[in-house]
Amino acid sequence: MHKRGIIIAVMILGSFAICWIQLHRAQATTPSAPKTLDEGIPYAVAIENGAATFDLKIGNSDRYLLIIGSLGASDMEFPLSLTARPIAAVANQPFERIAPLTVRPITTPAAPLTMTYTTPSQDTHESRDFSIHVTDGALDDPRSYQRIRARLIAEGRQVRVYLDGDQTERELYPGIAAELIRLFDNEVYPTSLQNCGDYCDVDGDGKFAILLSHWLGKLQGGGTSVGGFVRGSDFRKTIDPPFGNQADVLYLNSNIAAGPRLKTLLAHEYTHAVLFSARRRLADSIALDTDEEDWLNEAIAHVAENMHSSDWSNLDHRIEAFLQNPAECPLVVADYYRAGRWRDHGCRGATYLFLRWCTDTYGDELIRRLIHSPHRGRMNLLQTTGNTFEDLFRHWTIALAGPPLDDTTTAIQPPGGLQYLSLNDRIGEYDLHGIARDQWNIKGAGPSLSLNGTASRFVEFSAADSPGTFRLCVSSQSSAKLQITLTKLPSDALDRNGRQPHLAAR
Repeated sequence: MHKRGIIIAVMILGSFAICWIQLHRAQATTPSAPKTLDEGIPYAVAIENGAATFDLKIGNSDRYLLIIGSLGASDMEFPLSLTARPIAAVANQPFERIAPLTVRPITTPAAPLTMTYTTPSQDTHESRDFSIHVTDGALDDPRSYQRIRARLIAEGRQVRVYLDGDQTERELYPGIAAELIRLFDNEVYPTSLQNCGDYCDVDGDGKFAILLSHWLGKLQGGGTSVGGFVRGSDFRKTIDPPFGNQADVLYLNSNIAAGPRLKTLLAHEYTHAVLFSARRRLADSIALDTDEEDWLNEAIAHVAENMHSSDWSNLDHRIEAFLQNPAECPLVVADYYRAGRWRDHGCRGATYLFLRWCTDTYGDELIRRLIHSPHRGRMNLLQTTGNTFEDLFRHWTIALAGPPLDDTTTAIQPPGGLQYLSLNDRIGEYDLHGIARDQWNIKGAGPSLSLNGTASRFVEFSAADSPGTFRLCVSSQSSAKLQITLTKLPSDALDRNGRQPHLAAR
């Protein structure tokens, strides 16, 4: 047996042992009247020694939903143990009704930053050199970079378009350079300026740069093709080529065509440029690492796509990948490349939906605040929203489970669910069917499950027409830092297709 398999087996046995101890610990506890859980209302379940143990009196048609989240390290996979056994009477119900978030909508603009302006150079750079990372080698190895001699092929009010010197304009989609200039000057730049901020003119030439190159179709030694990207290192004048180009530049695959996807891609990548610019200015004034963590950096750029009224071509497949398998899609990944998740669609879907929910809750101004904050990752969210990541994570997972109730006196306020999009609707090229749920008949053996740190599982359970009183235990190793939410599902709740949700679950 491989070493990893042995480790996982030991961890699973440990989880079962914790559950067995917890299940039998309350044997001598004096029974109490069972609490009544209001239908559709989420309750936090207390965790002790890596396990949640609780008693429920389950009726013939009762259905419950467990949201099992992990606040542990995102590079770890944690085994889960779910067990249940009949008991004589309810004795242990460590439930607490989840209070609404304290939400103070962000309505005032972020404080203006001190901008560093340079006098535009008179040199319009008819040709320029750029270096990009093209192999799957180390980022700090100069042999992993390709030097590109590019030439200017078009110029607008705010942007210059360059083409890889190995290519001719005949190889490009007809009129693509003019379309890039129109989109950038008339739509992307002004919308971003209003909602996110401006870019930093790193090279002092007075205009932003876009480089079209075939190399984006054969990155990582030819194994990866991307539509575009922006590098944070390019915006640092202290980083020399090939590791940084000391230029405000966006790279696009030269095979890109005109159409809705072009605007979406341009809006997304330019938002990265604005964020890198804001953090570069901060880095010039304070002695701290101000680069935003990758997961939040990508989330900001994806939500910005919505601000530009872009299409769903950069998001639909990522949202679907996350909804299909949320337990394997960690939210908080500081460095996608080093974690081996650079092209992980599910992780990107998770980070979009998380920040989309945050923006629905706190307002669009949240994005500008996050961009221009000196903080990073979870601390950035705490400073901008006033709520801890742990609270945001729990309320987000509740929102993923479904829309808020119509009864606003009991639903989590404000708001309980996603407002910008429905997870049970058609998005782009995909028909979404909500978050995937595991099914558990507690009269049988518990399912064998696991989840990554900063990911979640949704487990729907019932007694399968065998009502009674049960003691349930959900456990993992303590480093998983479990966060468990329990909801009694409304007996008459139907999904959007008129079916009972547990029959439609995947």
